[in-house]
Amino acid sequence: MKVLILCSKFPFPPNYGGAKRLISICKYLKEQGHQLDMLSFADNRPYDELNKLKNENIFNNIELVHINFFQKIIRVLIALYSKTPFQVSIFSSKEFKKKIAKMHENEDYNIFLHHLITTFDNSLFIPCEKVVVEMTDAISLNYSREIQKKSSSIYSIFLKFIYYLEYKRLIQYEKKVIENSKKTILVSNIDKKYFRELIGDELSSKIKVASLVADEDFLSFEKNDIIPYSLVFVGKLDYQPNEDALRWFLDNVHKKLINKYPGYQLNVIGSGLNKKVFNNFDSLSNFVYLGKIDKFKETLSRFSVSIAPMQSGAGMQTKILDSMSLGIPVISSELAFLPMNLEVGDGISIANSPDEYVSEISKYFDNPDYLKISKKLARDSMNDKFKTEKVFQAYL
Repeated sequence: MKVLILCSKFPFPPNYGGAKRLISICKYLKEQGHQLDMLSFADNRPYDELNKLKNENIFNNIELVHINFFQKIIRVLIALYSKTPFQVSIFSSKEFKKKIAKMHENEDYNIFLHHLITTFDNSLFIPCEKVVVEMTDAISLNYSREIQKKSSSIYSIFLKFIYYLEYKRLIQYEKKVIENSKKTILVSNIDKKYFRELIGDELSSKIKVASLVADEDFLSFEKNDIIPYSLVFVGKLDYQPNEDALRWFLDNVHKKLINKYPGYQLNVIGSGLNKKVFNNFDSLSNFVYLGKIDKFKETLSRFSVSIAPMQSGAGMQTKILDSMSLGIPVISSELAFLPMNLEVGDGISIANSPDEYVSEISKYFDNPDYLKISKKLARDSMNDKFKTEKVFQAYL
């Protein structure tokens, strides 16, 4: 089959969760014998990245539509007078629609695969039986959780009001996406259950679940020189749920661990740390900010335990899969744990309160044998449940 992949953000290099997932999906479809093209928005002119992606030999053709900051602002302002979600309005483009039509005229595609809902409006002229949407997460569910969080500052209250406006728009738009597509794909059964309660059994039957996949290179990678008493947090810190999670851990757990384990160290991998938010992080004791790193797999594999103290957000956490695929046990909030479809004891445990985090971390720090067993269980569970060929059947 001929498939056109539609993206609101150029997905290369695949150095964040959404891009890694999309490239994995495309590689799998290519291996199954399908012919793939891509049409993507791009904030700049990523010619080096474009050439690198072309050299991967996944796509026969890659086309870009450039979008700048001022175009985004204008479209957001226009969206104030519509019922379309702001994040969708930003990518509503006549040029993108024309490109889709022109590429379709040349190739006669069987399937149009949207990565996220943000480009969906541009293909409404395509018959719905040809449209598949990789929605990934129920975005309205994420906004709902944000709205329910307590607010005190004027800025937080204003932000909650904006979230509420977007939430109301997203509920209707996500329903529209499901109605007007052949198939919608999510990574979690929790998100599918949310939609079933929202839109009913008949419409939600068009939703399929395909979880995140474990990276094959991570599953086979071995690293023996583990840093004792080390924790690692992974995530882009310009993504609000990641920022909130790290702040919560630093405010509530970090000092308790310093007092109990003088040699303890918290390592943070991910770009976008806001120095205004994390005041004086350079002077924080037992804290190392590594930022964005080139040798991600090699660096991550050296830490004892990974944490995912998410307080908000929706869907599966790539940080959990990457860690467990390298044989690093994970301590996770219940919010981050539930979408993973894992069992406690599969190399992952749940902690919600500060004392629960200290207790779970202590099990690993105080008992090397327990840590060793958990490392094996973590990797085994990834091999059992998150291999590519098991997960991506939903796309065939």
